[in-house]
Amino acid sequence: MPTHNGIKCSISVEGSPLPEYLPSTQDTTCTVSLAASEGQRYNIELEGSKTGSQWHEIKIWFDGRQFWRDVVRGSDEKDLKRTIDHVIDKIQDNGSYSTTYFEFGKINVVDIDAHSIQPTNDQINNIGSIKVTIWRCHAPYTSQEFYGTFEAKDIPPINEKKIKGRPLSHCTQFNPQNRVHHDNKAIYRFANLIDPVDRPYATFIFNYMSQGLLEAQGIAPRPARLASHGNQAHHMDESQKDQEIIFLREQLKDSKRKIKDEDEDTGQPSTQNQTPRKKARKKRFVFVDLTKED
Repeated sequence: MPTHNGIKCSISVEGSPLPEYLPSTQDTTCTVSLAASEGQRYNIELEGSKTGSQWHEIKIWFDGRQFWRDVVRGSDEKDLKRTIDHVIDKIQDNGSYSTTYFEFGKINVVDIDAHSIQPTNDQINNIGSIKVTIWRCHAPYTSQEFYGTFEAKDIPPINEKKIKGRPLSHCTQFNPQNRVHHDNKAIYRFANLIDPVDRPYATFIFNYMSQGLLEAQGIAPRPARLASHGNQAHHMDESQKDQEIIFLREQLKDSKRKIKDEDEDTGQPSTQNQTPRKKARKKRFVFVDLTKED
């Protein structure tokens, strides 16, 4: 679980934190990688002690889009303790709003520009990331009703050429089927920050992708291969089948790379894995002189 300046942050599914890979810390920013599965609803867990304040402003970016901000107060036991499991996904003209859960979903990849709205390169660079930023605040805070309309929309279809070669597989989706409507007006809270705006007290970045991509990128260790018989592996679910395919592809790449290296070392093409050619049979021809007279 990433920890910085007394604050812990994690992504949990059904009450259990997701496994984290390649944790790193630079200045006030902690970064880890996660495995995402389609349709998986997740929560953001925050807990902090001895931060120097019981008031904190939190902003959350999903795939580079800020869809959550609030000023929260701690308790006598914890300066900060919060589970974030939903966002305001729609605000009506009259100020009423709805909330929904967030979940992992697969990126909608198309082979043509089938959608009028295409993400920019900067937006694509942020797909597959959750960014949580925290500032300490002075008490008290002020509140203000939100005026205007708003709707959180999912990532539009992306031309496959724009993400070719990038380790991208999933994004965060806001399922409208889980919407809960609220008749009261949306309220935004504001407070005076202790920390500079451009230097938050702590920032946590979670980069997520499929388990297969994590393993192919060398971020997560490969599991031991399952026992197989003939051409069929027994007791494999879809995820395990995907992992087996990735393993075999990487094994093939390693084999080809090894053969190429041997060719460069010897200056001769390798005969490994080459099918021996049959020697061509020499044909005998009989010549008949048709110019002679009987």
